[in-house]
Amino acid sequence: MDKFIFIFDLDGTLIESKNSIISSFNEVFLKNKLKPTTSIEFTKLANFGSKFFIKKKFPNLNEKEIIKINNQFQNTYKINCTKKIKLKKGVKYFLKKYKAKANFYIATNKPKFSSIKILNFFGIKSYFNEVYSGSNKNFKKPYGNKLREKISNFKKKNKVIVIGDSEADEKLAKINNIEFALIKNGYAKKNLKKFKKKYLFENFFELSNILLNDY
Repeated sequence: MDKFIFIFDLDGTLIESKNSIISSFNEVFLKNKLKPTTSIEFTKLANFGSKFFIKKKFPNLNEKEIIKINNQFQNTYKINCTKKIKLKKGVKYFLKKYKAKANFYIATNKPKFSSIKILNFFGIKSYFNEVYSGSNKNFKKPYGNKLREKISNFKKKNKVIVIGDSEADEKLAKINNIEFALIKNGYAKKNLKKFKKKYLFENFFELSNILLNDY
């Protein structure tokens, strides 16, 4: 084995971004005379991208309307994505501690522009080798063929661990037969006990200690 490969989710894993995303959605929904979303509703429908969320929330909209609203949301969120967000506890500590023995990647279903803007905002972009964005369907979690291809190549020489907060991250680990570390207080819809996971942790200080004991 050469190095660890850590594949991180972004929203709900590395960052607390729910309020930022909800605020941008509601700005667009109100502009289009649509009912605003709530934290509870958003959490239930999150994880699979903004277009999926809009489609599920407003099943009577046609495809053209969904695309229009989604484009408006993306443009709004590009501006607002660094507002009302914070880094999860221990993230910088973890990245600094493991940078010599690991390579870091991000697999997120949010747009790449916003993802990179957020990483730069927190001063951690330089830690990551690449950001794989689900806005390109080939890299969309959990089944994107290019993402799976990348993971397959990683596995040849490295120990690969997915670090995430939701069912999409669990599936990504499961279908690629790699370990999964689940962070609490993310976007998970089912009971955390029902997840197939190697690790369950509260923050990145805790995960750092767990991995230190295991490897």
